[in-house]
Amino acid sequence: MKLETLQKKSKDEFKEKGFPTKKHENWLYWTPDTDHETLEKSYYEKSDTITESEVVVIKNGSLQSKPTIAGLSITNDITQCSNESLQFNLESSSLSYLNSACSNEVITIRCSAEIKEPLTILITSDHSEESVTVNSKINIIVEENCTLTTSLYHQKQGSDTTLTNTSFELICKDNTNVNVNHIFKDNASKAFFNAIIHMNENSNCNHITYVANALLTRHDTNVTFYKEKATLNLKGVSVLAGEEQFYNHLTINHESKNCFCKQHFKTILDDKAIAEFSGLVYVAKGSHEVDSQQMNQILLFSDAARALSRPQLKIDADDVQCAHGSTIGQLNPEEVHYIKSRGLTESEAKALLTYGFAEEIIEEITDEKLKSELVIDIKDVVSKIKS
Repeated sequence: MKLETLQKKSKDEFKEKGFPTKKHENWLYWTPDTDHETLEKSYYEKSDTITESEVVVIKNGSLQSKPTIAGLSITNDITQCSNESLQFNLESSSLSYLNSACSNEVITIRCSAEIKEPLTILITSDHSEESVTVNSKINIIVEENCTLTTSLYHQKQGSDTTLTNTSFELICKDNTNVNVNHIFKDNASKAFFNAIIHMNENSNCNHITYVANALLTRHDTNVTFYKEKATLNLKGVSVLAGEEQFYNHLTINHESKNCFCKQHFKTILDDKAIAEFSGLVYVAKGSHEVDSQQMNQILLFSDAARALSRPQLKIDADDVQCAHGSTIGQLNPEEVHYIKSRGLTESEAKALLTYGFAEEIIEEITDEKLKSELVIDIKDVVSKIKS
């Protein structure tokens, strides 16, 4: 596929679908209030030469640097992924079509070995222009019998008139072992993130997101299980304060039998922050012996904060184990009192319990360096939550 062909197809689809409005179920509680010209005006900064470094750097939608690692191919040549079953766009978000229409590069990372050391990917926007959108498109393809751990840092500089529209697609082929971490932290720009995950036979994937100090973030994630014995742990933790907003939308498609998926998301809300969770688990006809669990938990520290939670199941098969749940509440006063009786102040007790609430997700990160960073960060963030 040529880049021009992808752009034309995506542009035609986007014109047909149009900008999201409150008429679309997935955009009921917030729709882009930015001028449409801003969303279509893209900023791109091509690199003259791709330098070698310890991390993959994608700046303003362009591949800037990459490491040299045996068994790992990193390229911005779209023909390198032309034979893959890539989707490039999400039905739930027309902005994903806008991303494909405006992206100037398709960055493909292909793993064809057992990569033991975690791969760090920095996706950044850093420019002086206002009222523009930075489009980044990243594909990760893990070949059969291969292993990869990668952490993607999404750093968005600029102002509230600047947008980022990132597309991420992951293909886990047969017998793969994949760990993916997405970190959205200290983002000054509004961020749209579209993720597509393909699960094949006996593939195993742990996918974790962390959101903190982010102005406005929206995630649209679509997962498809194509073959048997695939396992996906899809988890995340977010800490929001002030007037920060996070909208998390997921669709899990079980197209094959005998697969396992666990979704577990935790959100901490303070001040006037807003969080929305909308998750749909769909089990197709004939997809028996599926085990798919969904849980969304929200911890409130303010009466002015707003929490929206919509877990959903659609099951067209027999002999399945599917469940969904949602909890919204505050810290248990008895637990706070118990910790205070051990010599801590009330603020210290609440900070300890709040960290414990998030720790369950953080502890599952296999990238030890990243885990240490997030432990320090989340302790710092929760210590600032008002008591």
